[in-house]
Amino acid sequence: MIRSVCLIPALILAAFLYCGKDNREIKITGKQKMTDELKLSAQIELLRVELKTISQDFPLDSPDGFSAALDSAADRIRGMLAESKDPREIIRELNEIIFRKWNIVFDSKADKFENLFPHLVYLNRRGSCVGISLLYLLIGEKTGLPLYGVVVPGHFFVRYDDFVSRFNIEMMKKGAIMSDCWYLEKYAVADSEYYDLGNLNTPKIISVLRYNAGNIFHLQKKNSLAESQYRSALVTWPGYAEASGNLAVVLGEEGRDKEALDILSALKAETPRLKNIDKNLAAVMIKNGLYAGAVKCYRDALLKASSDPELYYGMAVAFKYLKDFKGAREALDSCKALDPAFKAAEKFFSELYE
Repeated sequence: MIRSVCLIPALILAAFLYCGKDNREIKITGKQKMTDELKLSAQIELLRVELKTISQDFPLDSPDGFSAALDSAADRIRGMLAESKDPREIIRELNEIIFRKWNIVFDSKADKFENLFPHLVYLNRRGSCVGISLLYLLIGEKTGLPLYGVVVPGHFFVRYDDFVSRFNIEMMKKGAIMSDCWYLEKYAVADSEYYDLGNLNTPKIISVLRYNAGNIFHLQKKNSLAESQYRSALVTWPGYAEASGNLAVVLGEEGRDKEALDILSALKAETPRLKNIDKNLAAVMIKNGLYAGAVKCYRDALLKASSDPELYYGMAVAFKYLKDFKGAREALDSCKALDPAFKAAEKFFSELYE
C-alpha cells in the first residue's frame, strides 16, 4: 500500500540557460521542490521497510554509525552556512566528506540494493548515481541546504539551487560541477516535460528510487515485484517514461502483449528521442508478428544511436521473418562490423550465408 502524501501546489518557474561558447539559449521549465508531509528520509525508510517485508533478498539492517555520520556531516555544513560561506565552497566540503572522508566510490552497476539505498552505500563504501546522490540530499535535508535531485534518461544527479546560485553536482566525477548543457548533450534529453532538467520534488525522487528497485527485481526475475514497483513509481510520477517503458517490458515477458504495446506506442509518441522505447516496442512487435512495424522502430532508434549493434541485430531478425534475406544480411553485416563477437547473430543467421 502506498502512503498518501499531501502536497502544496508549486509555482512553475522558467530559467534561461546559456550553453558553451556559442551562447545557445535553452529554455528550461520545471516544477520546483514542494513542501511534503513526509521528509525524504522518512519516505526512504518507509520504502526500505516495505521492500524488507516483500523480499527476502533485501538487506535487513542499517549499518551502525550511519545516522551519526550524517549528523556529523550536517554539523560541519551548518557551521559553514553560519559563516555565510560561498555555496561552491560548501559543496567542495561536502564532496570531501562523501568521497574522501567516507571513501565512497561510484559504481555504475545498478543491479543490487547495496548500491541504491543510502545507508547501504555508506556501509559498503560504493554506490550508483542514485545511491550517492541520496547521501547529498539527506545532508541537505538536515541542514536546509537547497539541494535537489534531477533526472535525465538513465541517470540521476544533484543540483544546488538557492535562486541566486545554481549548479549541478555530478556523482560520476566525485562531485564535480557540470553545466546543464553537459547533460543535455551527453544524455540526449528527450523533448518531453518529464525530462526538462527541473528540480524534482520528494515524491518524484521516491519514484526514481522505486523505479530502480523495480529494475533490480526484474534482474532477479521477480516480475510481479518489479511490476509493483514500476506501478508505484507511476502513482507519484504518472509521466515517468522509463518506469512506463520497463513496466511494458515486464508485461511483455508475462504474455500481456496488448498492455505492453499500448504503453510503448503511447511512449513513442510522447518521448520520440528515447531510443530504448523504439527498441522495446520493436521487440514486442516481433513477438506479435508485426515485423514491418518492428523494422520501422529499429530504423527510428538507429537515427538516435547508429553504433548500437543490438539495433541492427533486431532489425535483421525482423527482416528474416519478412523473408527479406537481403535486408537481413545487410543489417547483420552492420551488426558484426560494430561487434565482431556478437555470437547470437552468427548462430541465428548462419543460414543466410549458406
